[in-house]
Amino acid sequence: MRRASWPALAAVLLLSSAAQATPRIAADRRVLDFGRHGWQQNAIVRTFELRNLGDTPLTVGSFQSAANFFALTATPLVIAPGARAPVDVQLTPFQPGKLDDSLTIVSDDPVEPRLAIGLTARIVADTVTASPNGIDFGVVHVGTSVEGPPIALTNRTSDPVTIDGFSLGDDAGQFSVGGVPVTLAPGGRADVNVWFAPTRGGPVSASLQLTAGFNVFVDVGLDAIGLLSAVAATPGEFALDATIVGQRSNVQVVTLENVTASPLQIASITVDDPAFALEGAGAARLEPSAGVTFDVSFAPTEVGERQARIAVTLDGASAPEQVILVDASGILPPSPPAPPPGVLGAACSFSRAPSSGAAPFAIALLLICLRHRRATGRTARVMKLARRWPLRY
Repeated sequence: MRRASWPALAAVLLLSSAAQATPRIAADRRVLDFGRHGWQQNAIVRTFELRNLGDTPLTVGSFQSAANFFALTATPLVIAPGARAPVDVQLTPFQPGKLDDSLTIVSDDPVEPRLAIGLTARIVADTVTASPNGIDFGVVHVGTSVEGPPIALTNRTSDPVTIDGFSLGDDAGQFSVGGVPVTLAPGGRADVNVWFAPTRGGPVSASLQLTAGFNVFVDVGLDAIGLLSAVAATPGEFALDATIVGQRSNVQVVTLENVTASPLQIASITVDDPAFALEGAGAARLEPSAGVTFDVSFAPTEVGERQARIAVTLDGASAPEQVILVDASGILPPSPPAPPPGVLGAACSFSRAPSSGAAPFAIALLLICLRHRRATGRTARVMKLARRWPLRY
């Protein structure tokens, strides 16, 4: 039997060792979850790590994925033995729905040349929702300002969302917005406020769009009516004196004037709180620049502050032409002052009973003295006087 030469054996061992020295690919996760995102959002980036577990450099030749996902890391990517390398993957949402895909990593790993990483995401229709999604301010007089109900914004995604701007479109000058910019945490909430301050009469409509960069996340409709009144009220708002419950307040005279060049017919003047009374208020014809007056008073039935709205409606109108605000309050009567101690004491310090003809007076005085003596602890003196008085009718 022939023995192998030492040079031949060394060559075989060297070739065997070289064959075992290979790169080995591994990833820190098998699924990359992007969470919840709105389809209007910009691209979202998530990162995972690759590692070379082999003895020679690992070369990643390419990343392969579907249209919604894209690997941002450049190739070829060389990873030294035992080293790690981050891989950035971008999600660009195109439409709402559940996304399940994979990223295939093509490398020179002889054992696993194509490593697949799962990619998943939930794309929601609304990144941010608003409640309410429309505000009707009703009828507002020109020159005044009314705040609408707060608009509650809710972030429906897994990432913070910053609302950094807004637009109002038509009639932007009639509305103002507060609470922007604002950053919403994942699942977080915040309020945005809107005010309407009409500068002209007539219907007003606008669309409040809340934006993040170039993306519109919220669209809230705004409707109102500016009232440029043909009837001027003097005063247009006032407060009556505080009034004791069961009594009537002072009277405030209100003057209505036709500020147009045409005659006006007042159909009604009403108040929405029965504790307020209107005297002389009713249908009336107003010539241009002419006026009419009526009285306003308040008769509270309970303690507390009240506000009433006096509506002046013209003939044929469905909404008030003028609204006058009145404030008042009902109060308790003041407590009567206590009489000086010496007054009743002197009145009851008599030693002789009145004549029988003065019986009514005696009874009244006796009751007063009884109350006084009870308060002062001298009841015995009063009872002694009562036994001495011959009260007859």
